[in-house]
Amino acid sequence: MSELSTYTGIDTTSHQAAFTRTTMDRAATLRLLLIVLLQVCGSFCIYEPYFDTLPQTVGIPENSVPGTTVYSFTLGNWYSMSTVSMTVSPATTFFNNPSINSGKTATIKLSSSAALNALMVNQYNIAITYTNAYGSISSNLYVQITPVSNPLQCATPFSSQVGDTVQVLENVPKTTKIYTATTNANAGTIFSYNIKQVVPNGDFTIDASGNVYPNQAFNYQTGDRSFTLTIKVLDQHGASCLGTLTVEVLPIDKTTISFKDVNQAVTIRENTGPAAVVATVTALGTNVHYQLITPTSAFQINEKTGVIRTTYNLDLDSNPGLAVTSLLVRAYDPVHKVSATATVQVTVQDANDIPPLCTPAVVVTHVPETTPIAGTLFTLSCSDRDSTGNTLSYSIQADGVSRYMFRLQGTTLELNNTLDYDSAVMAGVDFQYPITILIKDSGVPQLTMNERSPVGTVIGVVTATDHDWPFNNVQYRITGGNGNNPPQFYIDPRSGQINLLSTLDFERQSTYQLKIEAVDMNQDLQPDPNRQKTALQTITIEVQDTNDNPPVCNPPYYEATIFSTLKAGQEIVLVQCTDQDITSTLTYTLVGGNVNNRFTMTKSTLVSQNTFSYLKPGVYDPTTYELLVKVTDGGPPTFSTTVTVIVHVIPWTTTVPTTPLKTTKVTQVPQIVTVFDNQWIPDPWFVAVLAVTGALLLLALALLIWKLLSMTSLCRRVPTEMAKPLLQDRTFGDTAAPTPERSLPQDPRKNRERTPSPLSLQFDGRAQDPFTGREYLFSSVTGQRCWV
Repeated sequence: MSELSTYTGIDTTSHQAAFTRTTMDRAATLRLLLIVLLQVCGSFCIYEPYFDTLPQTVGIPENSVPGTTVYSFTLGNWYSMSTVSMTVSPATTFFNNPSINSGKTATIKLSSSAALNALMVNQYNIAITYTNAYGSISSNLYVQITPVSNPLQCATPFSSQVGDTVQVLENVPKTTKIYTATTNANAGTIFSYNIKQVVPNGDFTIDASGNVYPNQAFNYQTGDRSFTLTIKVLDQHGASCLGTLTVEVLPIDKTTISFKDVNQAVTIRENTGPAAVVATVTALGTNVHYQLITPTSAFQINEKTGVIRTTYNLDLDSNPGLAVTSLLVRAYDPVHKVSATATVQVTVQDANDIPPLCTPAVVVTHVPETTPIAGTLFTLSCSDRDSTGNTLSYSIQADGVSRYMFRLQGTTLELNNTLDYDSAVMAGVDFQYPITILIKDSGVPQLTMNERSPVGTVIGVVTATDHDWPFNNVQYRITGGNGNNPPQFYIDPRSGQINLLSTLDFERQSTYQLKIEAVDMNQDLQPDPNRQKTALQTITIEVQDTNDNPPVCNPPYYEATIFSTLKAGQEIVLVQCTDQDITSTLTYTLVGGNVNNRFTMTKSTLVSQNTFSYLKPGVYDPTTYELLVKVTDGGPPTFSTTVTVIVHVIPWTTTVPTTPLKTTKVTQVPQIVTVFDNQWIPDPWFVAVLAVTGALLLLALALLIWKLLSMTSLCRRVPTEMAKPLLQDRTFGDTAAPTPERSLPQDPRKNRERTPSPLSLQFDGRAQDPFTGREYLFSSVTGQRCWV
């Protein structure tokens, strides 16, 4: 957050002189003095020099050649001793001094050293002075340099006479992008591409983005080893350019150079200082060197490491053209004469680094004491020079005297209370109200600290006010939230300035809540620490994360075994790495050991790329690969870690090589082979006997089970005597001995005529005890029994 304080003094005395004093460290003051000269001329004034068409503003294209006429004008009252001179601002030698012809006409032309550039200077001010014997006159000619849209040009070396060269392996897949045609046109231009000619005849395609693909198979031994393509690029306005591309076919065992990422897009912040890391490009190959093809003075590249850095501090406020830059990087092998190109697009973000500016910074005004409430005192005129589109906020930092006396309505200061000139309060402040107005922009972040900030960095200043005399005699100290021992921050006891005391680490702590205590040092005549007035304020400091930790891989070593028949695109090993920096993105690149380019990295996974070869004579791949995988974070600055992957390849062929032998043809004789199969099929009578025998066995088994169950009490039958009829020939209580006549059967008719005995009415059944054998009578109604 950028802050600016504006001091305003208001003098209520109408007889006191007003004065202005500027207290800002950085202030730009433009003074324009307008002098009006009034002169009374007589008849002699007609001999004085004059211009008939100056001052004037003219435009000239930036591609104008030396000798081009800039402007011609007539000199009034020209005499032989007259002179014309000029001064150019900004200073340059692009313009010749005016030449005077016989017609008293002066002409200004471009000099032989003229090289106009609208991006560097878009206007020149030529101050012309004309002097004759009667006087002198000066006027200005404003020359505006108009930009000219460059004709469409293909990028070099693609557009050069020999063109660009790209090398591909003979086994490159048809879907592989081998080249991208580029131009110098501005972003947003729409192009169409066309391959006009291929020498010798070959089959290549180019898409709408200028990417070239092979549409044929190459054979280094029997086919063409080089193709020359003529490519036409056409924009939407009809402008076109031609480029030449030479495609060289290499055997699969030849050293090549290729970029893992041919198109990168990075974003950095402005004002990061010179030598700030922008990006890192990495090419695969041996003895790789790097160079920037795009002409630029803002960026540089390390020839050995491929690290791109800023040459000087990038400031968008002074050079807005650096917002987006496209860099073309070339990687080459000076020994094997091979190369490849990649594109890095750098976007520079604007930072909120300029405080608001108010004009004027100090205002002194006289206010009558009769001014009504809500009366306008003055209006602020402030602006923010940052190009981020920030908005401004205004607040009054009033002291004890001017508190509640004034208010802000937007940028207008108004009276908030009545004024009384004839009061003791006004006399005590010398009839003046000092007002401090704080102007803040809306920059983001408002208060952050980079974790890489050095010790001693100023973080901010806290301010406390004390209305007792002497004013603002306070001391500051940090009472909490200052981290462990040693503390992270230090505050100056008198000024309130907070400084960084030890290094920060976003991964350890990202936010600090500092408790600042302000102590009144002049409350009593004799200071009493126990009764001193204090005030507390909490300050929040957020630590901004930067890339300061390298990636960590666990484990740092991998080993795998595969067969040589493994198809392309198969996953082999997943490399597991992490980065403590939360804003970092990891990239994985094979930087060593990839003989014949058999492997590639897809994100963090090692995958097979080409078919292995173990044929003699021919290409014979190693059976053990020691691959080096470079793991790089997003930066800046960039940190990397190397992981080793050992891959054992087991040679495996689907056919066994044989030596051809001459064989004798043998006549084939048909041969009959008889095969016997033994099986047993029973006769029908055997089946019938077996069925009957089984049925008898089951019947015998059932009888045996029934016999065993009948011997138990559960299945024993009730004696048949229980069903015998009741004795009808005995009467209850008859004690006479039975006679033979009574024991004989009686006529039933006689039984019907006899009266039943009480015994026959009580018992209605007779049975035999199964244990004793004795017979007894029983009643089925009452259950009573009686031995017989």
